[in-house]
Amino acid sequence: MSLVQMSVSAGVMIALISVVRLLLLHRLPKKTFLVLWWIVLVRLLIPFSFPSPVSIFSVIGERGANGYVANAADGNLPVLNSDVVVEHDGVSGIGSEEESVSVGRVLRLVWLAGGLLCAVFFFVCYFRCRRLFAEALPAESEVVSDWLAQHELKRPLTVRQSSRLKAPLSYGVLRPVILIPKQKNWDVRDLDCVLWHEFIHVRRFDGLTKFFLAAALCVHWFNPFVWVMYGLANRDLELSCDEAVVRALGQAVRSTYAMALISMEERKGGLAPFASGFSRFAIEERIQAVMKYKKTTFGAVLASVAIIAGLSFGFAASGSVSGSTGTVPVPDRAFIETPDVETLEQALVFDRVELRYYEGGWPYLHRILTNRTDQTVVDTQYCMLAYDEAGNPLKLKWLLLDSGAEFTYDWIVEDDTTLMPGQTSDPDGGWSLYDGEKMEGWPKVGDGGPNQTAYALFCIKQVTFQDGTVWENPGYREWLETYRGNAVDISALQSYYPYVHPVIR
Repeated sequence: MSLVQMSVSAGVMIALISVVRLLLLHRLPKKTFLVLWWIVLVRLLIPFSFPSPVSIFSVIGERGANGYVANAADGNLPVLNSDVVVEHDGVSGIGSEEESVSVGRVLRLVWLAGGLLCAVFFFVCYFRCRRLFAEALPAESEVVSDWLAQHELKRPLTVRQSSRLKAPLSYGVLRPVILIPKQKNWDVRDLDCVLWHEFIHVRRFDGLTKFFLAAALCVHWFNPFVWVMYGLANRDLELSCDEAVVRALGQAVRSTYAMALISMEERKGGLAPFASGFSRFAIEERIQAVMKYKKTTFGAVLASVAIIAGLSFGFAASGSVSGSTGTVPVPDRAFIETPDVETLEQALVFDRVELRYYEGGWPYLHRILTNRTDQTVVDTQYCMLAYDEAGNPLKLKWLLLDSGAEFTYDWIVEDDTTLMPGQTSDPDGGWSLYDGEKMEGWPKVGDGGPNQTAYALFCIKQVTFQDGTVWENPGYREWLETYRGNAVDISALQSYYPYVHPVIR
């Protein structure tokens, strides 16, 4: 089986899996998609196939015999190691041996160059991470030691920490390591979620899966569908791991775990293609999956088995032409009904907060808030924090017209703007800040100096819905203790938005 044949048939599978994933991501066990991606990997990396009368390529082959299309699975496409078909006076035929060798050699060199470039990229990333891994020190904590004692693994597992790390990750296959950021006080609940998440990555050999995904990308770099597979498969590794954590710890931890995802996303680091990170792909998709988690039903398992079997025999197998007439039996079509996909996430999202200026030069904080719940919001209470360009917290006199107001790090705003489901609040103005250098004619407030605000963090404290129910943010107190009065790394401030508040009522 040629390289192009492998790539084309795998591309068809990737396209179909992507559609199934779009429709049924929150209806099927997340392991379903990992199995499907492994089937694609086998198709991409192993030049072997088995004939099946129900293969989709058998149908394609039959149409080709009738003059419609060629059978890609039976070798009617040009491949990298074949002779080259050229045109001579309008007649299709095999070109001269010299022309064939020349064009074939160019194609092989281009393919090798592209594959080598991808391989170099992955190896550079890996060796850059190796330096970080080598400098990490053992995590000396009774909580970590007790956790490891309660979660045995046949392979030696260690937990290390590094001050250079932004977010947890795991690496290694035979001697796996969980690497966590070094910080003074880990919240016990967050640390438990982190260790569970990375432990599941290690237990399932996800590092090895990432290696084969990278290998497939290096070999089939010319196929855009393989790039799509690489991104989606990495996301599904994280989604499946999230699902396993919630299943192990119970549905009651969904909110805590979702907040931990958000917290880790804010501090995420650079690219580590062979390491399994706590939060690296599509944070909103992961939070939505966590909050929608339900125990797997027998029907979902049955549907997963049917989809896996159908794709394996319908797309992974090659066509099987039977009889002297060259016809093949046409398999029965299996239609997948489109589920009732929820178009609104159960979340409130600060999409963005910006420092803007009125025409007179007065500064103000402009916020954009989206209601992704299925209920109308009639009142919102949110907290504001301000930081200078170096990430240092600022004490501000938030009420400009109140000369008796005190300087505080935080300020809570109550906004009675009605926000319907799916609606985004994007007002013309915002919360005005004092700037003594630009507000001529205003009475002196505080030190009367220039505005120093460069960044602002917003977090919802509570909201009131139209039906009278009130949702109090369970992570607000922890958020306030984390940020209020504390210096924050610039990268965390710059990547803070969009800030997602999962809403459970």
